[in-house]
Amino acid sequence: MSALFVLLDKQAIWMKLNTRLHQYKKLEAREEQEKNKKSEKNKIYTMDLQYVLLCPKSTVSFLYYNMKLVVHNFTIFNIKMKEGYCFIGNENEGGVGSNEFASILSVFINKESHDIGKN
Repeated sequence: MSALFVLLDKQAIWMKLNTRLHQYKKLEAREEQEKNKKSEKNKIYTMDLQYVLLCPKSTVSFLYYNMKLVVHNFTIFNIKMKEGYCFIGNENEGGVGSNEFASILSVFINKESHDIGKN
């Protein structure tokens, strides 16, 4: 029985250390982001995936339990220019694996690098 308590105690300590490390890395990333915001030569983007948007959206129970279309919203935001780019797709257009997001990022980076060449 005491071995179980020792194991649980070690897990609790491990979780606390992991949480502190995560918080430290978060602060470190924010400090780096602030430095990059001040730099003229850097572009800074953030990305977010709103994994599932159910369509149609309804609070009526009959519609809620019927088949719905699953829509994915992948957003890239330019922090300095305050410009957002949304890539929206549904479950019929393809998957939501790493290949799809790599393709989106590839198209986006190519477009951005082409736009830089114009300026």
